[in-house]
Amino acid sequence: VGTILETAEEDLEKLFAVNVRGMFSLTKAFLPSMIARRSGVIINLASIGGVVAIKDRLAYCTTKFAVIGFTKCLALDH
Repeated sequence: VGTILETAEEDLEKLFAVNVRGMFSLTKAFLPSMIARRSGVIINLASIGGVVAIKDRLAYCTTKFAVIGFTKCLALDH
């Protein structure tokens, strides 16, 4: 989308809805049965934009950093 000055809140919300909320919702739906079965694997895909910043991609990188943080926390908790 661009820098923070070029990114509308709606742009950030759209990317957050797909990249973070979607992953959160799916994990929340499937994790209880995986725990009950004591088996399962969750693979979350981020991108290099979740590890290092990419110029003019503030909203995208923000959501990809969130994906990586979410995945690390999930791994520690479960």
